[in-house]
Amino acid sequence: MEQHAKIVMAPRRPDSDDKNTSIFLAGITTSTGEPDWRETLIKALMDQHVTILNPNRPDWDSTWKEDFSDKRWEEQVWWELDMQEAADIIVFFFHPSTEAPISLMELGLAVKTKPERSVVCALDGYRKKGNVEAVCKRFGANLVHTVTDLRDTLLTAIKSAWPGVFRANFGNLDGIAPFCKHYLIQHCVGSIIDPTPAQSSPQITKSSAIPGSSVSECESDNGFPWNWGMPMFGTNLKLNDHVRDLVEEAKCLERDGNSCVVLGTVDPMVSHIIPYTWWDTKEHGNTTGDIKFRGPGLISVNLLGGNCYVYNPHELRGTDKVWNMICLHPDLHQLWARGYCGFKYIFTETSNENESKVTLQFRWMPRTKKRLVQEIDISGTGHGSDSRQLIDELNLFHDQGNPPPVSCEGALRHLTRSGKPLPSGYLIHINMQTDETKGFKEAIDIQWACILFAAFSGAAGNPELPSRQNPDDKAMQWIQSQAR
Repeated sequence: MEQHAKIVMAPRRPDSDDKNTSIFLAGITTSTGEPDWRETLIKALMDQHVTILNPNRPDWDSTWKEDFSDKRWEEQVWWELDMQEAADIIVFFFHPSTEAPISLMELGLAVKTKPERSVVCALDGYRKKGNVEAVCKRFGANLVHTVTDLRDTLLTAIKSAWPGVFRANFGNLDGIAPFCKHYLIQHCVGSIIDPTPAQSSPQITKSSAIPGSSVSECESDNGFPWNWGMPMFGTNLKLNDHVRDLVEEAKCLERDGNSCVVLGTVDPMVSHIIPYTWWDTKEHGNTTGDIKFRGPGLISVNLLGGNCYVYNPHELRGTDKVWNMICLHPDLHQLWARGYCGFKYIFTETSNENESKVTLQFRWMPRTKKRLVQEIDISGTGHGSDSRQLIDELNLFHDQGNPPPVSCEGALRHLTRSGKPLPSGYLIHINMQTDETKGFKEAIDIQWACILFAAFSGAAGNPELPSRQNPDDKAMQWIQSQAR
């Protein structure tokens, strides 16, 4: 096994030019009589491009004093706080052998500021396990209960660039933007409730999905010329156009209690997570199949795998299933369809082989400056740089409490029972059959990746972007640089 991981032991600091995903190993340092959990985890990650920040100090002994009179302790405390703040992922491990009060304090700091980057393992028998579960559920942190699940969760996160979709894929905008645009535009189209495919779906063309591109300009994710005149996928020509499956929609209504899963209001609309119009006709299926080949770098779902639920050239109705549906208030659906908000998968609790509960987190998307056809430089991080401007915009959005769009606040107040705007971070619990959870998670992951990417590109509320303008058009770049 080839070693790629870097191990940084306290009080050393990682290299300033280190581009690896950084992982801080918080949690107990007490001996448990079992193999050291940090060593076990590090061995499992050695072939990954990660930098592991290990706070363990073999030189810690009874001479250390836990106050600022001891410079060794002071150095260690500042190192741990700095590294936790800088880390892409923070891992917490709780064992029955100790209550780990310091680790609990650190957990409280982390889940409030970066819950999506916290991975928590609380073993069965840990006395404060209930408290840990409550905090993780409240703020949406990732919670597991075995070392094996901890390892698997981290490997999934690393391989899918989960710590930061933006950072890992920003150099691949040309390949990803068409996939996101295709998702958002068809999401809006899918909000038209009409069981007739010809009426509910406008003509989708590959040229409309790739703005300002020609056959000679387009390249695949692997760098090879992309010829849209030569389809990569072919849907079975003998298939008939598909109409909405009202039986599946009835199952969704029953599952969600005939109410909006977010607001609890009655008489919701059944919304498709992956757009219905991706697979309602052979022509749409072919276009989606070709465009989806350009999306793997964006999301963790294997869109090219033979077992993938999302694309099936032999069945148009493949995603018109209850696992690809969710009940929403019509007004909330419209905001979702335009990319103003999104749903993030948190975790699944399986009660038995037949019943499970899936937890999602509702998030308002930041409205950043439109950058979809704008050349930007992400290498610089100083004042005035493109990266710094985007980070400042995102920080401002978070400092303001992740608010809903100003233009939508009035409409939202009458939707919520409290009369207050719907908060970002609200957790949603959906009970469903266990065999539906895999497809449901994949659909939510695709939705979240596309909406998140669109928001970073400035397309929240504007799914018609990117336009068909030439991305090298300097006038268009100037116009968009002035817009918000």
